[in-house]
Amino acid sequence: MERCYNDCTMVAIRKSLGEFLTRKRMEQGISLHEMCTRTNFDSTWYTKVELDEKCPVSEKNFIKLVSGALSISEGSKDYAILESLIIKSEKTATNPKERPIEKRLPAFFRNPKGGKPTKEDLIGILDLIEDS
Repeated sequence: MERCYNDCTMVAIRKSLGEFLTRKRMEQGISLHEMCTRTNFDSTWYTKVELDEKCPVSEKNFIKLVSGALSISEGSKDYAILESLIIKSEKTATNPKERPIEKRLPAFFRNPKGGKPTKEDLIGILDLIEDS
């Protein structure tokens, strides 16, 4: 079990909770609407969880509902990964400095895909600010 825990933790370090949930849902051909129906989550809230904009810590039974909807068995490697990612998500929610820089930037500093701006993007923004 110790080996599985370490392997699962290593996988969790490379992923976000939202990425994991989205990948598992899509692998099973479950639409976002269907996922929300199965878990009884508000679709706007759950979408933000999958986009890593909300932490599910406020939702009691989150792991139980999500694992049930995605057919993830308690004790499986995926369940351990899910647990690790929820813990990581909770930690990030309580310490915003642990969020990736591109998630901490105001929306106007992000590129259209939500990623980190290039150096050129930032120089352009600074030029606009200086010119105003």
